[in-house]
Amino acid sequence: MLDIELLYDLGLFIVPAALLVVATQKLRMPLIAVFFVSLGVQMELGQAVQHLDSALILSLFVLIGNPFIFMVIITYMGYGKKVSFLTSVTVAQISEFSFIFAAMGLSAGLIDEGILSLIALVGLVTISISAYMILFNYELYGWIDRRGWLNLFRSRSVAEDELTREESGSELRGHIIVVGMNAMGQRIVEYLCAADETVLAVDYDPGKLKGLTCRSMQGDALQYGTMEAANLREAKLLVSALHIEDANNFLAYRAKEAGVPTAIHGFSEHNIHTLRALDVDVILYSERSGLSRLRDMVRSHERVAPKS
Repeated sequence: MLDIELLYDLGLFIVPAALLVVATQKLRMPLIAVFFVSLGVQMELGQAVQHLDSALILSLFVLIGNPFIFMVIITYMGYGKKVSFLTSVTVAQISEFSFIFAAMGLSAGLIDEGILSLIALVGLVTISISAYMILFNYELYGWIDRRGWLNLFRSRSVAEDELTREESGSELRGHIIVVGMNAMGQRIVEYLCAADETVLAVDYDPGKLKGLTCRSMQGDALQYGTMEAANLREAKLLVSALHIEDANNFLAYRAKEAGVPTAIHGFSEHNIHTLRALDVDVILYSERSGLSRLRDMVRSHERVAPKS
């Protein structure tokens, strides 16, 4: 038999807790905004200018030193230079907790307004610059790697085929990019290679790139820099075999922006409707029909002719 008093007591505990969670979610952003505004009011811009040299040195340490330390650790764990770099670039800033600790130190009398201004200035600089470092991480990786500065972080445990996969397709022209190495993607790659096409296979999972007879590149389709590294603007066709609606829509948009014909996998009524709205050239409904339509598209020289 249920204990009514116990249920009543549990209700008194659970209901307010649930309401508190909902209220906290709605009030979180306004409270954060109030905190940072109050922190900014306590900053002394004049004192921040006096600490400009120190802020520059600390900012460079955070922007360069933090990623360097993380790359050493990640390389030691057995990952390649590309994974190490793309992971480490995300820590090239001080976090919001630095401001919280600084505010606590100021209220406790451990630091003065000058140090608070210095911390805030370093935070503004590193957060602003690191945002663009993350946005253009693939371009930044390619620029640094071409100068050989990342060879120090090449893990001995990384196989040679993985090092090959880390290369981009930036030097390719008139190639066909195939994204998604599932069963459909692998069949498409096999057909295109048999037709003597220059193919660049792209997938997030390096294991799916093993054994392919074409050039391959590890990358996330939703990352802006992936298609830049694959040299999309010089490609003559973009094919996506992904079963991910957001990624397919993004690729269709990027290809349309670059003026490159597209063949995108459509797997649901809503997805197909969106792809048509994005003016996709060929929608791949299934593996069999997709190969047939792709074959007709490749044979049409005007459709996929390399750009002059």
